[in-house]
Amino acid sequence: MPGGVPVATFRHRQTGAINAALFAASLLAQSDARTRRAMAKIPHRADEKSAEGHAAVSAGQAIHPGKTIGVLGGGQLWRMLAQAANRLGYRVQIYESRREDCPAGAAAYREINAPYEDLAALTDFARSAMSSRLSSRMCRADSLQAIEPLACSGRTGSVLWTSQNRSREKRWLRDNQFPHARFREGTRRGRPVSARSACRAW
Repeated sequence: MPGGVPVATFRHRQTGAINAALFAASLLAQSDARTRRAMAKIPHRADEKSAEGHAAVSAGQAIHPGKTIGVLGGGQLWRMLAQAANRLGYRVQIYESRREDCPAGAAAYREINAPYEDLAALTDFARSAMSSRLSSRMCRADSLQAIEPLACSGRTGSVLWTSQNRSREKRWLRDNQFPHARFREGTRRGRPVSARSACRAW
């Protein structure tokens, strides 16, 4: 979408349907008292900074307005997310290794600039957010695994480790019997490479 037109996307299946319905209801509640009263009756277990609260978030329950959502990465997509979240009463904090020219940081409640290898900064980030979502492939998989117990992450360290290497991605698709383009692994100038078919390569 063009700048200034934020959109909301949700995962598929039951958890996505729950969050989409709650998101729509949150929009309606801005101008409808009946909807606001109904929203107030929804269990707020996901608001609690506890193991039970995090389990509720993982199960698909809402993170209610007023809470903080953490994002690892500071690109344009997360800038639009922050703008939309601000309008609904959420706070968004961004973790970005770049200290300058971070699009999402301009719309965030808080911006943390530190290397993705800085476990102390990552821990502080994870502890201050109800839920964390990962966008950057620049983050180290082992760093993400270290903060997983502190945040409900949208991408686990093992998934990130797989997605950071095209050969690992292709092997995972093949081994789990997902449709994929034909590919061949080899080396070039002493470095591993992965070649795929020119057509329908994804």
